[in-house]
Amino acid sequence: MRQTSPVTCRSLLIAGLLYLACLLVAVLPYPLGLARNLPSAGDPSQHLWIMRWYKTCLLEGKNPLFCNELQAPVGVPLAYFTPLLLQSLLYTPLSFIFANDVVIYHILWVTGLVTTGLGTFVLATLLTQDRRAAWLGGLLAMLSGPMMMHA
Repeated sequence: MRQTSPVTCRSLLIAGLLYLACLLVAVLPYPLGLARNLPSAGDPSQHLWIMRWYKTCLLEGKNPLFCNELQAPVGVPLAYFTPLLLQSLLYTPLSFIFANDVVIYHILWVTGLVTTGLGTFVLATLLTQDRRAAWLGGLLAMLSGPMMMHA
């Protein structure tokens, strides 16, 4: 006997669009300056540098674990930097489409938050069999303090 999943593509699409709308409302007026403003001056700048470094390494055949440009002429190992491998994998093709790195950062930021909400939605739906409660759980996980602070 074939068992059907309680999570359908339609429910994922609806939940994702609602999460996107809630996220944009939650961070207002921030979306109005998406092309020019980073969330803060610290981590986002470092994250953009790391993603650009991986792109450079991929295109020029450099070692991604060591950077000669930092602390020149000796260089520095990059083992203590956040790897951001998935984000860099998404950043590379987006950088050929968009010239503005800040826009790419925001696309990745929103994608990360919405997929966190969707992942929680799927898990909660499978555990509770209640889509409304699962949607609320996904929303709370997506907009929680640690997610908004470290995404």
